[in-house]
Amino acid sequence: MQLIEFKLKIIPLKDKLFRFANQLVGRKEEAEDIVQDTFLKLWDKRSHLDEIKNAESFAMKMVKNASIDALRKRKTIQFEELKSHIGNTYSPLDSLQESESIKQLTETIARLNKQQQFLIHLRDVEGYSYEEIAEISGLSVNTIRVNISRARKTIKETVLKQEQNELGNH
Repeated sequence: MQLIEFKLKIIPLKDKLFRFANQLVGRKEEAEDIVQDTFLKLWDKRSHLDEIKNAESFAMKMVKNASIDALRKRKTIQFEELKSHIGNTYSPLDSLQESESIKQLTETIARLNKQQQFLIHLRDVEGYSYEEIAEISGLSVNTIRVNISRARKTIKETVLKQEQNELGNH
């Protein structure tokens, strides 16, 4: 892969790789370092990148592995809360309610097992197909579907229970 191809195919992945690393390690600076190191490794392997069927999945797998290594070094796992992009059309009450809903959803997702959190992030946040997630994670498509389905069911049940509790308290 030449420089031009690298700039066209690999460099545009920067934001997606950063979000993924940041979701896994929970620290902005550490995620930036992981992405930077991944780009250096990809550049070093550029002569072999043409042989790889899906360079994006390959890069995501590299970020995943580097993030896991970073977490092992720290021996703690942190997940950053989902960020709310609240527009100017919301009232302060709307903003507060949305922030509270996002907080509850984030807490619910944080209670899922690590594999389900990882798979939900890849599917629902990053928008990867089941096949791409299989390539990144090394899991079978069926295992991914089952885990995502169970995670979504748990999230739905927890959110409904929280809403029922809130309605009962008012």
